[in-house]
Amino acid sequence: MDTLNDNELFLLIKEGDEKAFTILFHRYWTRMCLGAHTFMKNEADAGDVVQEVFLWLWQNRETVVINTTLKGYLLQAVRNKCINKLDKEATDQKRRKQYAYLKETMVTAVPIENSELRLTLNSAIGELGVASRTAFEMIYIERKSQKEAALELGISAATVKTQVRNVLRILRKKLKKINEI
Repeated sequence: MDTLNDNELFLLIKEGDEKAFTILFHRYWTRMCLGAHTFMKNEADAGDVVQEVFLWLWQNRETVVINTTLKGYLLQAVRNKCINKLDKEATDQKRRKQYAYLKETMVTAVPIENSELRLTLNSAIGELGVASRTAFEMIYIERKSQKEAALELGISAATVKTQVRNVLRILRKKLKKINEI
């Protein structure tokens, strides 16, 4: 069977002859690996590409139509597989870089935004009157109820509610101005 030419071997392979496939595999393995190595620059990756081409050939043997020499077909298949693999690796690497960049910028952007927000809020709260600021801080910073704040301040709960509502209105306006910038 070793004396069969490529066309005869391929006809047997199309019929499912594993021995013919093994002969073809051994006949072209080294040559195809050398061709793959020129693209892949790595022996293991080159071997993987050639193995994938042979696997594909075996799985699609019944439908494969070869319009050139079998050797030329196999070498072109290896070349195409290498190019596709390198393109995929480049795309994957680009995506990993983009993800890393986005992850890094998101991590650094959030604290910057939070610190800017904190500065703006502190500045706005500092501009409030003492009574309004105290009521707001008791409710939102110290987490006291309106009744507790009213008792401590010696004013009605309705007054505390009004002061806090006014503070929130002022803060919303300040934050809206920042968002517009």
